[in-house]
Amino acid sequence: MFRSIGALLQADVWQAVRYNALSVILLPILAVYCIRDTIRYIQVKPPVRSSRVEMAMIIGLAVISMLYGILRNIPYFEVLRPTSL
Repeated sequence: MFRSIGALLQADVWQAVRYNALSVILLPILAVYCIRDTIRYIQVKPPVRSSRVEMAMIIGLAVISMLYGILRNIPYFEVLRPTSL
């Protein structure tokens, strides 16, 4: 994940996808969620609880991330392994 973030910081999107495609996909989603949640927290002073849909999305993304991390280490799924140009 750190190599893909480094490639993104150097504006090399294709290399970032080759390092870790899932992080390139999830980073914008997580950034939007964090910004939206922060704005909602600032506007509403009491602690804001997430809805069931938001919790289901967060749990789903966590499960997908774990499965991706496991599958990319299995020999059959060599396509998911990081490569360099």
